[in-house]
Amino acid sequence: LEWKRQLLAFKEEVREDIKGLREGQASTNQQLSRIISMLQSRSVDHDFILSYRDKSKKENNIEDNKVDDCDRSKWKVDEDNEYYDQHK
Repeated sequence: LEWKRQLLAFKEEVREDIKGLREGQASTNQQLSRIISMLQSRSVDHDFILSYRDKSKKENNIEDNKVDDCDRSKWKVDEDNEYYDQHK
């Protein structure tokens, strides 16, 4: 009779554990949903910022390339002058 009582008590513990796990899972799912929503709303802002940053980076690269072209042409002129000076 004692073992039967222990078995019933064990079954009840298992039921309570399962109930707690289900409630915990539901709570975890709610938290994950909130986190996902937050990340999605931040992602929109983040994508906008990235596209703006990339655009400004491209504009800077265009300016840098103009400077590089100017430097290259100056370097070429200097090199030509040096060659000319050596072969006068």
